[in-house]
Amino acid sequence: DYADICFKNFGDRVKHWMTFNEPLTVVQQGYVAGVMAPGRCSKFTNPNCTAGNGATEPYIVGHNLILAHGEAVKVYREKYKASQKGQVGIALNAGWNLPYTESAEDRLAAARAMAFTFDYFMEPLVTGKYPVDMVNNVKDGRLPTFTAKQSKMLKGSYDFIGINYYSSTYAKDVPCSTKDVTMFSDPC
Repeated sequence: DYADICFKNFGDRVKHWMTFNEPLTVVQQGYVAGVMAPGRCSKFTNPNCTAGNGATEPYIVGHNLILAHGEAVKVYREKYKASQKGQVGIALNAGWNLPYTESAEDRLAAARAMAFTFDYFMEPLVTGKYPVDMVNNVKDGRLPTFTAKQSKMLKGSYDFIGINYYSSTYAKDVPCSTKDVTMFSDPC
């Protein structure tokens, strides 16, 4: 509804719309670390945390951000694109992850890190599905799924992609442990 109001009232002047800026930051900082609004986290990621579940809430929030993006794009394309001739995109952020060594394990760790950051939001917009690494590594039903209708709506739901890139890090494979698993620790 909010996107519809914006398209209706400002579409004669705005030609490039962003549904979200850095949804990964919303998920990581608001629902894992708890350092940004709404301040949700788990004691095992932030000792000062007072509320939240960093092992489940980030996936629910990310899922809903992706669906909200898709719905906003759908509204624009169905009601406004023909007359306003604008474009709708999303601005994603993620650092680049390099393998710590050239070992196969560290290369896979770097690929997993990318799957849980950039691909987490990009893959559903391209294929309508979450990255295979996420699906294979997030256990206990914590990763929501898209219905067939949602998947169809998400595929191609962008005219452009904005990229906010700040830095690179190294990724090293570590033994899997389910103790204190969060979305951004080793995803057993």
